[in-house]
Amino acid sequence: MNQGILFSSSKKFRHILNQLTSHQVLRSDLINIAMTEFRLSEKQAIGLIDRGIYQLKYQGLVKANGKVKNISYQFSFGVISHSPLHVVNDAALLLSSEKQILEKELAQIRYELEAYQEFLEKIPKQKIKIMRLQQDTVEKLNQLNGKLRAVNQLLSL
Repeated sequence: MNQGILFSSSKKFRHILNQLTSHQVLRSDLINIAMTEFRLSEKQAIGLIDRGIYQLKYQGLVKANGKVKNISYQFSFGVISHSPLHVVNDAALLLSSEKQILEKELAQIRYELEAYQEFLEKIPKQKIKIMRLQQDTVEKLNQLNGKLRAVNQLLSL
C-alpha cells in the first residue's frame, strides 16, 4: 500500500475504506458508512468523506463519475486493501471508541447509584424497591468495569 495514503488520510476515513469490498462505490454509501460507524450527523459525515476523497484525488488515487446526486468513486487498487497495518489501526480506533463509550456509561451509572442512595434517605418506605434497583445498577457497573478493563488491556498490547 502507498505510504502516502496511509499517513495523509484520517484514521476514520481509512476505517471507512476498510469497510469497502469493491473498488467502485457510491458517495452516498460512503456517507452512510461514516454516519453509522462513527455516529456522525449527515453534515459531519459528508465533511469527513469529502476531505478524504479530496486527499486521494490530489494523489491521483480516485476518480469520480456521475452527477451531483449520484456520484460514484473508482479507487485505485492500492487504496482499498486490508493490510495488517490497517487492521491494527482499525482495532485501536475501535477500542478507543469503545473505551470512550464505556467511560460515559460508567459515569452515568455512578450518578444513578448516588441518586438511589439519596432516595433511600428521602423515601425509606420504598427501601426494598430502591435497594433492588440499586443492586441491578451495581451489577451493570461491575459488568462495564470488566469490559473497560478488557479494553484497556487490549489497548496496552
